Amino acid sequence: MEIKRLIKEYFENLSKGNYEKLMELFDGEAVVFSPLYGKKLAKDFYKELLEDSGKESKVELIQAFVSADNNKGAGNFRYEWTLKDSAKSSFEGVDLFEFNEDKKITQVKIIYDTFGTREGFNKLKEKEIV
Repeated sequence: MEIKRLIKEYFENLSKGNYEKLMELFDGEAVVFSPLYGKKLAKDFYKELLEDSGKESKVELIQAFVSADNNKGAGNFRYEWTLKDSAKSSFEGVDLFEFNEDKKITQVKIIYDTFGTREGFNKLKEKEIV
């Protein structure tokens, strides 16, 4: 199934930190809704996320789901996130995907509990402001 393959590719490229390959999966105007970063264009969100992440960060797809109409999907994942300042957090979440007729991602809604990540994230962002 094509949508499952695209979701798998998304998580593989995210885990590798491969920005260019990630962007090939998205429509040019795609939007991401993130609990930490807010609403951003996908091209801006992933650039910032990857810049904030250390090379040790890994994302593992646990299971992918596809809607009956084949235009939506979801990926349950585990993220071992290391920030560039070496702060670490680990969490499980779900990404909800919407695809256009060309099978490009038009929207991602990221869902997870930020309790274990927000403190380290806020400290990293405060360092960038100073």
